[in-house]
Amino acid sequence: YHWDLTQALEHKGGWRNRDTAYRYRDYAAIVARRLADRVPYWATFNEPNMVAYRGYGEGDHAPGIKSRAAVREAIHTLNLAHGLGMMALREARADLKLGNIYNFGPREPATDREQDLMACAMSDAVMNRSFPDPQILGHYPEPLADEMKPLVQEGDLAIVRQKLDYFAFNHYSRSRGRWDKDALFQFALA
Repeated sequence: YHWDLTQALEHKGGWRNRDTAYRYRDYAAIVARRLADRVPYWATFNEPNMVAYRGYGEGDHAPGIKSRAAVREAIHTLNLAHGLGMMALREARADLKLGNIYNFGPREPATDREQDLMACAMSDAVMNRSFPDPQILGHYPEPLADEMKPLVQEGDLAIVRQKLDYFAFNHYSRSRGRWDKDALFQFALA
């Protein structure tokens, strides 16, 4: 998956709607039936943090939503879709090599002020760890974890946490930031 959610699913809430995770599972099973005999390596998502943050938070990517709550919903639904997709792919063919492609960018505080340190910690949790932590460790990272609790249903994290055969990532740049009360997660570039 790389930004190709159908408009019909977006009209039903897109990645904010946990049912989309189950539609993704169905999609993964269909694609695996068609291609698994020829494609040995599979990634469930490319840069899911960008889908969640830029599409549902910053609003500068599709679907153009600007909401902290929508980012959290998208994060959890994408994670659930990852786990369900991994299960569908393994069911289709046990010898596939499965992973995910993350996007990491170190977050550095612009100053030693406590507010800047806290803003960087939250930005790191959202942008760098909100996908690999639950997928590998089985929990959401601090300081984001408390905000995610209302979205997590019993058994979700067991679904999300699937064995990865590889860990891939893209790295473009670091971000120096500062606390900004008006920023989405109180982190603004310095």
